[in-house]
Amino acid sequence: MIELRATTLTALPALQYMLAEAGLEAPHFSFRSAWEVFQRFLAVPSDAADDVAGFQATWVRENALDPVLEVRLCRQVTDARGAFGTTTRVVGVEFRFEGAPDDMDETELWASDFPSRKAFVEQVERSREFQYALEGRLIESEAMVLEEGDPQELKGGLRR
Repeated sequence: MIELRATTLTALPALQYMLAEAGLEAPHFSFRSAWEVFQRFLAVPSDAADDVAGFQATWVRENALDPVLEVRLCRQVTDARGAFGTTTRVVGVEFRFEGAPDDMDETELWASDFPSRKAFVEQVERSREFQYALEGRLIESEAMVLEEGDPQELKGGLRR
């Protein structure tokens, strides 16, 4: 039996393994199923210097007439790299939805802003963006990793 651990190098393979084990394959797995896997992923022990869960929703407006709502369930992991400083990566599952209500807010929630992971999960599940994602018109979904400074980071950047 493989013991999964979360570091900047192992978090993405661990998440991909957990998604595959649940029978979820990109680009069309459901948000609801991935949320269940993601919650188990958050329970994977961490060997990272810093590790925080996040929920992010932002608009991608490549086509102004048909914006896409992007929702990300993520885990930001930071490892010390000796003389080379630190490495920070955001690992998670990203979903793109079409037809979301125009007044849907962009949001960014981090578990470190809540007294417990349970409180974070409860707030995420109460958010309008999460509720939309449960039933929204999904275009695609995928496991992803972003490095600090990646141009695809949300406008707020990585959590500090």
